[in-house]
Amino acid sequence: MKTYTSNRKREIPVSVDAPFFWRTTSIPYEVCLDAIATGDELYAQKKWDEALPFYQKAAKSDEKFAYPANRVAKIQKYMEFKSNRNVRDLEFVFVEGSGSMKSFYMGKTEVTQRQWMRVMHTNPSKFGMRGNGDAPVENVTWEEALEFVKRLSAETGMKFRLPRADEWMYAAKGGKMAVNTQFSGSDNLSDVAWCTYNSEEKTHKVGEKTPNELGIYDMTGNVSEWVADSYDKDNRYVKGGSWSDDAANCVMTADEKRSPKYKSGNIGFRVCQDE
Repeated sequence: MKTYTSNRKREIPVSVDAPFFWRTTSIPYEVCLDAIATGDELYAQKKWDEALPFYQKAAKSDEKFAYPANRVAKIQKYMEFKSNRNVRDLEFVFVEGSGSMKSFYMGKTEVTQRQWMRVMHTNPSKFGMRGNGDAPVENVTWEEALEFVKRLSAETGMKFRLPRADEWMYAAKGGKMAVNTQFSGSDNLSDVAWCTYNSEEKTHKVGEKTPNELGIYDMTGNVSEWVADSYDKDNRYVKGGSWSDDAANCVMTADEKRSPKYKSGNIGFRVCQDE
């Protein structure tokens, strides 16, 4: 006696989530190859987070299929290393380089009062403690910002630094995903920045405005940012505009110069790392 399925030309569909799917159908081989191809494409673009699940799918499809294993291990090792970039509550965004610009990590937000206090044990901010310490630290000189970087590096065993002006500009524009906007992430200043039009003459918690294409916050507005470069022998660059600046002074191409000993309630900084 024939069973219901014995005369069927097509097998009963089996869920890809079923444990026996990979062992009982011809589909896994194609799925495996597709997963590897997608993983390879993402891996070549250094999109390790996105590549990993595809390699894992390929590796699980056949226990004897060893090709993805080494690459998966490499990705996992990299991701562990990358996760260590985030020290305490300091978060970093990977900025993929292009041409002569090498890849680096940029602080996701400006250094906050709380982060400064943890390292320096003081709060120099002109506005005092704001937003439970999540407002950017300000009223610090370029030299004091360097001291913060030095102490943070010593405490963590990792090398931090101020971004160069060209790195700051590259990240502000969105890196390889750059779009032609006046401000970091938009042509609408109020969407991405606390500035003279909406700040009520004070700083605000970091990360409240829309980030740019890389997911970096407050590259425009809130506080202007010290960078590593010298403007001339007596001054350093300050980038980004602040809560007290109008649109003309908040465009990404605007440059401000200040003595490394200068401090005010509208200048702070963010930190970065080499890849």
